[in-house]
Amino acid sequence: MAFLTVPNLLSLLRMVLSPVFVVVAVTGSLRVAFILFCVAALTDMIDGTIARLFKQKSSLGAFLDPMADKLLMASSFITLTVLGIIPFWITAVVFLRDLLIVTGVIVFKIKKIKVAYRPTLLSKATTFFQIMTLVSALTPYGRTLFSQEQVVLELLGRGLPFFMVVTLAFTLLTAIQYTRKGLQLLKTGVL
Repeated sequence: MAFLTVPNLLSLLRMVLSPVFVVVAVTGSLRVAFILFCVAALTDMIDGTIARLFKQKSSLGAFLDPMADKLLMASSFITLTVLGIIPFWITAVVFLRDLLIVTGVIVFKIKKIKVAYRPTLLSKATTFFQIMTLVSALTPYGRTLFSQEQVVLELLGRGLPFFMVVTLAFTLLTAIQYTRKGLQLLKTGVL
């Protein structure tokens, strides 16, 4: 039963938490939305580590993990933009980069070009900063949950402009990186 590995279950949990986060946030329960997002983000941080440490890497996991990431990021950015918590421009850049990636995958499928889905260090950093942007945006709604960590939460909440700028930079850099790799693969058939 290679399907029921802990990393795959964590990716599936992230996929389930994404629409739940949207519903909870849209209904105004932003404190609960903050908790749900943090749990979902934590599953993203640990599923790959568990897969490597316990040798539970699988082709299904290689598919599920980035799909769960895309679902969480897209739904969270769009929801927080609709609620007026983060500006449209950051969501547009994140969404367009993901649309570029998905379009590339579709083109490769149509042309019957096999692609190994391996995240780059730059793409991992991008995901990290996208998560930090969303956590920072939601932090004001989670402050009352933690009394001991007020200083950290205060810094996170005030760090939103910083995280948005860094997210913008990393998102654009990975868009360029993936575009270059995609064009090279189309041209030569190898990376």
